Amino acid sequence: MPHGLYSDPVEVSLSADNPVGTSIHYTTDGRVPCPSDSVYNGPVTINETTILRAAIYADGISDGNNAAPVSDVATASYLFVSSILSQSEHPQGYPSVWGPFICIPGNAPADYGMDQELLSDSTFCLRASQGLYQLPIVSVVTDPDCLFSHDMDEQKGGIYIYTGSEKSDGYGRGWERPASIEIFGTLSDSDVQADCGIRIHGGCSRVPEKNPKHSFRIVFRSEYGPGKVQMQLFGNETMQPYNSLVLRTFSNNSWQHFKPNRGKAQYMREMWARETQRQMGHGYIRAQYVHLFLNGMYWGMYLLSERPDDKWCSSVFGGKSQDYDIYKDGILFKGSDDRWNTMVATVDSIRRYSLLGLRKKSDRILDRLELLLDVDSFIDYMLLNFYAGNTDWDTNWAAYANRKEKSGFRFLCWDSELVFGSMGTVSILSRGGVHRQIFHKLMYNRTFRKRFKERVYLNCYNNGPLTPESVMRTWNELYSRINLALYTESARWGDYRRDVHPYVENTDQLYTPDNQFAAEYSRLMDEYFPHRTEKLIKQLRLLGIFCKRSYSK
Repeated sequence: MPHGLYSDPVEVSLSADNPVGTSIHYTTDGRVPCPSDSVYNGPVTINETTILRAAIYADGISDGNNAAPVSDVATASYLFVSSILSQSEHPQGYPSVWGPFICIPGNAPADYGMDQELLSDSTFCLRASQGLYQLPIVSVVTDPDCLFSHDMDEQKGGIYIYTGSEKSDGYGRGWERPASIEIFGTLSDSDVQADCGIRIHGGCSRVPEKNPKHSFRIVFRSEYGPGKVQMQLFGNETMQPYNSLVLRTFSNNSWQHFKPNRGKAQYMREMWARETQRQMGHGYIRAQYVHLFLNGMYWGMYLLSERPDDKWCSSVFGGKSQDYDIYKDGILFKGSDDRWNTMVATVDSIRRYSLLGLRKKSDRILDRLELLLDVDSFIDYMLLNFYAGNTDWDTNWAAYANRKEKSGFRFLCWDSELVFGSMGTVSILSRGGVHRQIFHKLMYNRTFRKRFKERVYLNCYNNGPLTPESVMRTWNELYSRINLALYTESARWGDYRRDVHPYVENTDQLYTPDNQFAAEYSRLMDEYFPHRTEKLIKQLRLLGIFCKRSYSK
């Protein structure tokens, strides 16, 4: 029987072409089997969530725990709806506290269970169980100590205990542990099992008191198994090789966050930004919603996302990976900084000659800038974030260029959670971040301003991607993907700030799709989206960079 999501008992058989004098050994707790573990003698009946890992060992080994198997390790996750919904707050063998807090005293209280108060409502429970079938499943399996050991050792410490936050001493950052990943039920019916490495991913989301639900990076290396894995993850595209994936949590504006903005949780902001960049006709980072399980424990709703590194650029856009220059958050990530520095200097020249009144010379330099910066793509990227009122933008972006093809840098939406806040947010006013500095300098050039206006017409009028009807259509489509899975997520994390770690706020709220989510959804659909485009146009007009006198849908 294959791995999967089950409601009825299954009988699982193990078989292998193992040599004479060997036996199949298996575990059910996430560990790699060793000779002292159970010997397979016949089919295993499974009627609750179980992780099976099996390997072949030679018989009669004395030093069992240090022996090497004579086969690869097979891993399969059998996930049962009843087990998931009754998931215990105190699983056997797992610690009651996690890693140390950073900004306040103490350790993060562990949280494993599903909230039975919410699930005691029959309608809520039905929707939560249906939500398990709405999304693909990602099951990560590893030795429990790899995640939760309190041993302060770089080789033995748990990555969920020492998360590597740069707000502290960074202890644990870069720690990587061997694991297995299974992916099934995707849009393209892809079914994957591969050995891999796992590490904590992200920036502020690593801080335990801010967010107990951390992101992960999955890496495929030859030391674990295949160096790359061919997968078809995101719909109808062809099989592609992946060396890395990100299991991205929802940190800001999520039910478990430590600030009141958890009441604004929608779980669609990041996906909206990426989808809108696609609608604008540009490259974007693909992702899909999934349910994540760690050693069979439901860990919540995540985004399974591509990671924009040099190998990803080569796979998606062509060319050799070593030919790509990549910047993240204003810092060189891969490649050379020569073209980037030349681009910045060219932008400075355009501004300088525009201020001197030398328009033709400024325009000639703007023409040359096309080899260094994809201007239309850049304008659309800026316009998208201006519309969204991005307030966490300066250090959350990526840009790439292929220097051999002399293509201009293109910017990618990444970590776009803090958007759609106040209607009056004017992101365009700030000059923080390299991207906004480039934009404001280019606005001194009349030809660039004309092109900017043309992109405003294209995107903000006539059913363009930033018109009210288009934005609401995209929002509703994203909601249709997760409308039931939100109940499953709520049962896992909706009680965290009431029952597990209230932090500095006193709250007796349970966060659910029917309460806080519904209120924020209505605010966006009734108040924000219908009027935000017009508000943006007025803001641009007040700044003198868009002069159309009236806005019409």
